[in-house]
Amino acid sequence: MDKHDSRLLEPTHPPPPPQMDENEPHSQNKMLPQKETLPQKGDAATVGSIWTQINTKYKSGEHMLSEEDLKAVGPSCVALHNHYMLESANGVDNIGVSFQACHFGSTADNFYVGFSDLYDLLHLDALDMSLLRCFSLKMLELAKEMGVDVGFLDPQIFSTLGIQFQSNFVVDQIAKLMNHDFMVGAYNTGGHWVPVVFVTKSNLIFHLDSTKIVPK
Repeated sequence: MDKHDSRLLEPTHPPPPPQMDENEPHSQNKMLPQKETLPQKGDAATVGSIWTQINTKYKSGEHMLSEEDLKAVGPSCVALHNHYMLESANGVDNIGVSFQACHFGSTADNFYVGFSDLYDLLHLDALDMSLLRCFSLKMLELAKEMGVDVGFLDPQIFSTLGIQFQSNFVVDQIAKLMNHDFMVGAYNTGGHWVPVVFVTKSNLIFHLDSTKIVPK
């Protein structure tokens, strides 16, 4: 297999969370999965509280979408939903993904996409960090096919929490990707994902926030 190809791992249960220093303030928040959630009116505190919780509406083994919705979403979503139904029947609750050091300009690693996160995606409830990592890997593949010299930042590192608690990792990753014409990162501000584009040769940065109103 080409060293630049990401690969699916055998479905399994996620590894235990990394050990954190209990004496360091807020250290338990360093590597939490990050989701963009849709806040309820007047209840902004709810946004942060459900980042690492499974959606209570999600029931393992039950259909995520109705038959009518499945007819409307397209063949790729249907195939993914069928895969979920098959695997969940065997007690599996996630999809494993591995990537190489060349993908994000960091060390090779693996991560897991929980079926509960797919439920959030299909219902437009939240956007988990694992899904952004998958999307970034797919965009990297498309960029290579198009002949565009672009490097992608790891969404797990390139975030408000990453910059605050692991700034050295963020700086190191950006430095490793500076040889590309462009760098793209999905930046998590703490409850919202924002695409950031670095044009390295022109020393320009584009911060594309969908919540900002652009003057006409």
